[in-house]
Amino acid sequence: MPCSEWAEPRAAPGWIAGSWATAATRSKDNQISRRHSPAWVLSVFWAGAETQIKAMTEAIGPLNAAGQCNEGFVRDDAILVVTIITDEEDGEEATAGDPACWKQAVLQAKNDDEGAIVVLALIGDTDVPMALCTEYDPDVGTGAEASPNLRTFAESFEFGEWGSVCSTDYAPFFEEAVSVIDTACEEFIPPE
Repeated sequence: MPCSEWAEPRAAPGWIAGSWATAATRSKDNQISRRHSPAWVLSVFWAGAETQIKAMTEAIGPLNAAGQCNEGFVRDDAILVVTIITDEEDGEEATAGDPACWKQAVLQAKNDDEGAIVVLALIGDTDVPMALCTEYDPDVGTGAEASPNLRTFAESFEFGEWGSVCSTDYAPFFEEAVSVIDTACEEFIPPE
């Protein structure tokens, strides 16, 4: 499916979820400050599937426009940190497009500056050697779906990392994530 087709909203039942997000800003005098802002994300379920990428692209695209609930959240003077935590794959039956299209949407939101984007994903790993997850069992709600699309999406970024959502301890992943974010912040040069 062409990238332009996946951006169109789908008529499907949906729900709104709220969270707090932190935006890190590096000023021209090299000072790093953080501000908390409410980030409301529209997450649309399509045929019962989770649509993490659709929620992300809505939040950094249409919902970031003037007068919308995420207005001003994606800023030119800050890096964007995308964090995905899920036990389900996103792809053909959920969000249209493919990892290359999804990356294109994030790059567009950040003026094609890949160095201003960090992507972190805790996802199902049943399709890789030494997987921590077992195959998803919908009857008991255990395990996780293999997530090759989400993994490809995360790995496609210079500052992209993924780990297993089935890990018993997320601390090592997020400790490494802080290091990746610090590196991105140190290398980030805000546009003039």
